[in-house]
Amino acid sequence: VKNSSLVISNATIALNIPGVGASSKVTDATGKATFSGLTANSSYTAIVSATGYEQKSIHSNKKQ
Repeated sequence: VKNSSLVISNATIALNIPGVGASSKVTDATGKATFSGLTANSSYTAIVSATGYEQKSIHSNKKQ
């Protein structure tokens, strides 16, 4: 997770992919987290939260 050029480690990302399921990951020291089942054409909802930052929801509605 990045905030401009600032990397945010230990952020929690809750991801829901319709038809695949939901999972949650914590970002590593480089601000990255990896999820399986997500493709370029996936619809998903991600909720990102980290201590000291406002929670953010991200929605992507792709047609397959």
